[in-house]
Amino acid sequence: MLKLNKTTPSTGSICFSSLLILVSQWLPITSLIFGGCCSNVFSLEKVYHELPNSSHLITFSQFLFIAVLGYFDNYDNNAGIKRLYLKQNHIPLSRNFINVLMFFVSSNLNNMALTYNISVPIHIIFRSSSTVITMIIGYLFANKRYNFKQIVSALILTFGIILATIGNYLNNKKKTSIDSLIDHDHLKSFYIGVFLLMSSSIIIAFNGLFTERTYKIYGKYWQESLFYQHFLGLPIFIIFQRQLVEEYKQMMYQKETFAFKIPVMFSQDFVQLRISKSLCYLLLNCFTQNVCITGVNKLASITNALTVSIVLLIRKFVSLLLSVLIFGNLLHRLCLAGSFFVFTGAGLYSFATKSSKRSSK
Repeated sequence: MLKLNKTTPSTGSICFSSLLILVSQWLPITSLIFGGCCSNVFSLEKVYHELPNSSHLITFSQFLFIAVLGYFDNYDNNAGIKRLYLKQNHIPLSRNFINVLMFFVSSNLNNMALTYNISVPIHIIFRSSSTVITMIIGYLFANKRYNFKQIVSALILTFGIILATIGNYLNNKKKTSIDSLIDHDHLKSFYIGVFLLMSSSIIIAFNGLFTERTYKIYGKYWQESLFYQHFLGLPIFIIFQRQLVEEYKQMMYQKETFAFKIPVMFSQDFVQLRISKSLCYLLLNCFTQNVCITGVNKLASITNALTVSIVLLIRKFVSLLLSVLIFGNLLHRLCLAGSFFVFTGAGLYSFATKSSKRSSK
């Protein structure tokens, strides 16, 4: 009889195989997040450098791009024309409409803030502070309770936001004219920008709690939710029709262009195609927005909320550094100190939340 040699895999081979599986999962996802999200911040800042007053066009383009791509994910040939050949949705449209309205308003306010003397680094810092607002909204309206460490983390975050806001104002004040009227207008514009960011953060917090509740009831169908958020939001842009037309004209009539050489079929000749720089950056922004969202949702599907929070925190910090290094966005010392407290507070909050969940089990 033949004897089969049964070999037990060594500990080293098991660890190596586990490492390969881990890398094969994490490497593509982290590439999507850091590559997509950081590129998205870069392209967004480039668009605003080319076209300072283009917030409505940027938001509409992002909605349209993600809605078109999402349509193919939700397409069903058997659904019929009445359903626009869309799959049967798991989440009722009545609930989606509430989500869409909050997402639409927060997205527009978020992009509009950049047109009111709010620098991209400060924009990133404010976006990192959403934890505090979510805590307050959750405590007041969702009966959520927090431990001592979470409260301390929130206070650190708040202190960082205050420092960064004051620093951004002082930094911008140096750039304004000595003339009091110009300085007054600049100050007024800055306050409007801060108000828009705060309003956006509050709406995002409500939207997050509403989405959390929706997922508990109907299940985590994030691709469906993402599609309807953007698809159902498109008709609402009719209220910005005039602004969209004006911003589109400014973009298309821009003098600065990129030249592309396109080969002619069956010939060695090339046709030169010129496209405005702002249009190229806008398309890049829409593409990277989708890449970023895909990466975040894929990460959430294979790991816990704490890991997602930490990875996104690191990503925002990298985006902040890139904005300072690439675009020369010099930060006031108070801004630097504020950013340190914001990221420290956000990190501490993540760990405090994790320890709270462990102790409750």
